Amino acid sequence: MTTTTSDMSQAPPSSGGLQPAGPYRIHPKAIRARRNRRLLVVAGLVLVATIGYLIYWWTHDRVWVRTDNAYVTGNLVPVAAQASGIVTQVLAEETRFVNRGDLMIRLDEHQA
Repeated sequence: MTTTTSDMSQAPPSSGGLQPAGPYRIHPKAIRARRNRRLLVVAGLVLVATIGYLIYWWTHDRVWVRTDNAYVTGNLVPVAAQASGIVTQVLAEETRFVNRGDLMIRLDEHQA
C-alpha cells in the first residue's frame, strides 16, 4: 500500500472574497494585460463599425436629402364638370396619363 502526501501549501481559493497568497493569485501585470487586450478588442470593434457606417454613408446616404418638415409646391388646377349625371363607368386610373379629349368616365344615359 502506497501513501501519497498532498501539498497543503496549494490551498483552493476561498469563497470569502480574498484570495490567498500563492499560485492561485493573479499577477497585476496579467490583469492589466487582459484588460488592455479587451479594451483593444472593443476599440477595434468600434473602429470597424465606424468605418462600415462611413462607407454606407458615402455610398448611399450622402446623396439623399432627408427632412421632417418638407412640403411640395405646385400649381393647382381646378377641375369642373361640364355635365351632371350619375357615373356608370370610370375609364381612367388615378395615376394614368391622359390627353385632352380622352374619355375618362361614362355617365348614365337614361337619366334626364
